[in-house]
Amino acid sequence: MIVKKSSYCLSWKRRSLKKIINHGKEVWITLHFFYLLLSYFIFVNILSFLLMGIDKYKARKHQWRIKESTLFLSSVIGGSLGSILGMFFFHHKTKHKKFIIFMPCILLVHISILLYLLY
Repeated sequence: MIVKKSSYCLSWKRRSLKKIINHGKEVWITLHFFYLLLSYFIFVNILSFLLMGIDKYKARKHQWRIKESTLFLSSVIGGSLGSILGMFFFHHKTKHKKFIIFMPCILLVHISILLYLLY
């Protein structure tokens, strides 16, 4: 009986590259870069979620607050989903029109950039 080698036995070079067909063109993307980018977005979204929670906590205790520009900046650099989830989980900034309007808009911009890059 002949046993085929699994795909995990491929060389490091083959495992680190992924071929994507983009409008008929071949594009090679390193999986390490993909995982690094994914880790970045996970970190920034968790940070944005926690910033909303910390700001809500400080608002209840009448302490020094996190600037709104900092909350928006964390959303713009990739944490828009975490900011939106934090807004509704902590019931924070849900009555401010600029947060209700701009946070989903930033998320839509991020999604459209991602879709543009993938397709």
